[in-house]
Amino acid sequence: MSDLKHDVIAERWAVLIKERMESGMTVREWCHDRNIKESRYYYWLRILRRKAVENTGQPPQASP
Repeated sequence: MSDLKHDVIAERWAVLIKERMESGMTVREWCHDRNIKESRYYYWLRILRRKAVENTGQPPQASP
């Protein structure tokens, strides 16, 4: 996958992950409602967290 395509997909997943966090639903519920595999959700969450650490040198703060 090209870097540009990967970045575009990562941006889309960042929006989806934020949406899930704001929904108040569990990952399982949210993924089930959107027909998304939980493993795919967690894959992108891990990728985005690593990217955040690389960019800032610090892990992102956990949201309550």
